[in-house]
Amino acid sequence: MAANTRSAEHAENTEPLPREEPEVTREESVPTDGRDTEGEKLMKEVKNPKLHEPGLAEHKTPEKAEGGKKAA
Repeated sequence: MAANTRSAEHAENTEPLPREEPEVTREESVPTDGRDTEGEKLMKEVKNPKLHEPGLAEHKTPEKAEGGKKAA
């Protein structure tokens, strides 16, 4: 009878552990064919006039270039 107890304990220890990572879910917003035409269209609509200004980026946004301090 001790052999039956030992095999029952072994069976409990061999059960698979729960997954540590969440299951992969299908995102509706991500196209499955590799193209995101809606996202590409939105990116073309984004405007940033500073990209077309001459000069270094540090001079365009000095508060960011100086670690949050405005250059005088």
